[in-house]
Amino acid sequence: MQKAEAAKIIIPLSKCMPGMILLQPIVDIDTGNTIIGKDQVLTEDILKRIKRFKHTEIWVGVPREETLWQVEKEVMETYEKYVSVLKDIIGNKRIDEPIEINEIEELATCITEECTYNFNL
Repeated sequence: MQKAEAAKIIIPLSKCMPGMILLQPIVDIDTGNTIIGKDQVLTEDILKRIKRFKHTEIWVGVPREETLWQVEKEVMETYEKYVSVLKDIIGNKRIDEPIEINEIEELATCITEECTYNFNL
């Protein structure tokens, strides 16, 4: 994974996977000593070392959301559908053109209902 392709996100340690790139050093909260340096590729051993300290979240580089959480195809399609609708609502407006709040409210209602009835989402 090249750094240019990775998104910088903070993630719970429990969701970290080998192969991710550590984007900030891990420091022992009690002593201030660096445990793991920046730009390290996470391995099982490194993840075990980090878990012995008080850290619960770390900054990592990941290529895409679906790689990180292994998202099902249906979930990604639903996500992309709603992103597209939102872009249509707010992305195609001119600077001086008001955004229709009722359209955003309707979209929020659709998302909420779909997530309520589709447990995969």
